[in-house]
Amino acid sequence: MFKSQNTLLLHSKNKYFKAFSLIEISIVLTIIGVMLGAMFHGQELLDSAKIQSVVSEYQKINLAIHSYKESYGFYPGDDPKASERFIDVSNNGNGNHIIDESESNIVWQHLKASGNTENSTSPTSRFGGNFEIVYNPDSHLQGHWIKLSNPQNSGILTPKQAQKLKTKIDGNHSVFTEGYLQIKDDGSDECIKSGALNANSTKSSCITFMKIS
Repeated sequence: MFKSQNTLLLHSKNKYFKAFSLIEISIVLTIIGVMLGAMFHGQELLDSAKIQSVVSEYQKINLAIHSYKESYGFYPGDDPKASERFIDVSNNGNGNHIIDESESNIVWQHLKASGNTENSTSPTSRFGGNFEIVYNPDSHLQGHWIKLSNPQNSGILTPKQAQKLKTKIDGNHSVFTEGYLQIKDDGSDECIKSGALNANSTKSSCITFMKIS
């Protein structure tokens, strides 16, 4: 009888400890869930801040280029008299009112010398890569554009990030080939698939172009 009572007591204790362990595990899992949720939410906030910084940079570059052209009659980089205007500039453009590929690197020198930008090299984005000025980069993209990509012409943004950037600039345009901001694939077929943004891809494969207007 005494042995039977001890066995019952031990069995009850084991049940108690098992129940207590399950409660602990559920608390730990809840804490982990909250932490993961906070982490993902924090990443979303970080992405939003980076996207807003890209929008601001696009706008600053666009304004700087227009300010230069209004002041001197030529695009920066294309100005044939830049070395006469500014003592710290030695490279001139050909004055054909187009920023050619050979002139894209001196755009920033002209802008810096005129006081329109702070640096004489192409700006970088918080996602990485550089902004550069291109002319007629694609048969569907005519005129001057501000391009954001890596030096190897690879993408900077994921499709989701690119769509958020487009929404910031163009509003709720459903077509990524319309508006001031255009989205192109870097050749990997990860950004655009079957004529639409590849929402399932998390790879940084999108190159963006903003129209200089």
